[in-house]
Amino acid sequence: MGWEQGFDPSPQFSNAVYFELNSDVAQLHHCPLLHYELHGKAEGRRYTKAAKNVYKALRIRRAWERRRGRRECAQGIQENQGARILVILHLFYEASWAEIKEYLKNLGPYRYDLVVSYCEGFLSEKALDSVRAFKPGVALICRENTGADVRHFHELLKDVDLDAYDIVFKLHSKGTKRKPFFIYGQLFGRRDWFLYLYEGILGAVTVHKTIATLMQENRTGMMAAANLIVEDPLHKKKLVYTYMEKWGIPIPETYRFVAGTCFAVRARLLKPLQALDVDLERKGVFSPDHALERIYCLEVLNAGYEITGNPVMEEHYRERNRYAGFLHALSTERLYEDERFTLDEEFSYMALDNRFMEGYEIVEIPLSDLRRSYPPKMREYFGHPPEPVEIPETEPYQYLQHGDRETYRVYCEWHQENHKPYMTEERFDALVASIRENGFDDRHLIVVNANNVIKDGQHRACCLYYTEGGDFMVPVLRIYSLSRGQALRRAREAHRESLQGPQG
Repeated sequence: MGWEQGFDPSPQFSNAVYFELNSDVAQLHHCPLLHYELHGKAEGRRYTKAAKNVYKALRIRRAWERRRGRRECAQGIQENQGARILVILHLFYEASWAEIKEYLKNLGPYRYDLVVSYCEGFLSEKALDSVRAFKPGVALICRENTGADVRHFHELLKDVDLDAYDIVFKLHSKGTKRKPFFIYGQLFGRRDWFLYLYEGILGAVTVHKTIATLMQENRTGMMAAANLIVEDPLHKKKLVYTYMEKWGIPIPETYRFVAGTCFAVRARLLKPLQALDVDLERKGVFSPDHALERIYCLEVLNAGYEITGNPVMEEHYRERNRYAGFLHALSTERLYEDERFTLDEEFSYMALDNRFMEGYEIVEIPLSDLRRSYPPKMREYFGHPPEPVEIPETEPYQYLQHGDRETYRVYCEWHQENHKPYMTEERFDALVASIRENGFDDRHLIVVNANNVIKDGQHRACCLYYTEGGDFMVPVLRIYSLSRGQALRRAREAHRESLQGPQG
């Protein structure tokens, strides 16, 4: 019944577009998704409009670069032509194949096997035929869409005879439809992330340097773009360590990993990971797949090898990041440097990563001033009003006030199904008992926005309201947010002013 109420079954499938592209189905007034599954898929019907292709093959330019790279690295190519190479590519975005194919051509002087995994319904037969024509003997493997390339890689790796290879390239078709974003102290534009990933190991020159380095007797075990080899902030490390503890993996003091998870690695270093049988069920906002991509890199480090970076697109990188320092001054990363309070790891990952703020302050306000705002999907599911509500109207408070366990259980299940912070009755009961016994820990502040709408700490606020009443004064961390566009404009202006120097 959802389609009749205006709901799409997923962000990838548009009912309106399916009807627009298939007017005969619209006239029948059939459920679009059901029709597609029963008939449309076999008939080759489309359910999304063709998007603007943001991938660029640039065949002529890259053919010239390929010839130049082979001239520059002729000796290394000759020495390493016998390298046994396996390329595992997860091809999710069909439009990316034309550009990825140009990068794979850089492997032309070497013998390599190609394995391509894809998700049913996301690649046309035309695209699959193009992959087959490009590399005869390619292994094409259809997988369920789990939303994570590292999971496909982990599953495929279990069936690989790693003794038959010297080097494994792990690739995927990173999306490019994104506005500029700031992460790990770097600013990335629309195509930057994709280009760094591929130029880092499969560029016209870097591909030969990568293979030559990994074929030598040295301490390099994995290679990627230099600027994508990064260290996680503390809140992400804690989320990763939670999975490592669950999976019985020794927890290190720190680690570095390849952001984006496109790398080349000595094949034998992946052997311990073939035996790694982990539960990839997701609980909360941080996916186990994200933990797994860090563990792949960590195993290389644990074996006594290094992750080495190839400097790529250096002039472009300097130009793109000329005002990164000014962006950091506006970034929520500053919150992690303040020792007066501790932020919840899941909240930090979900609500603060890659965000900007004008400033923040710690203030005391009465609990009655706090409000809770619900996202649209949650409002629809639970029937909440669009405007923020007071604490006594929230599900956690109703659980405390009236013992409404069934409503709160459904509330927890919704969070789990929608990848929100993980919560259970048991965790809430433990929190209530802790606050009653030890009082409120003012290092774990309730976080609010400029309008005192709770962003984190709803359960703590409910406990205090229930035990102390609405007049109780509670310290809160109030964050004054900035949009990405506002932050970029301010950073550009600050950079421009710094170049002009002092006036007068």
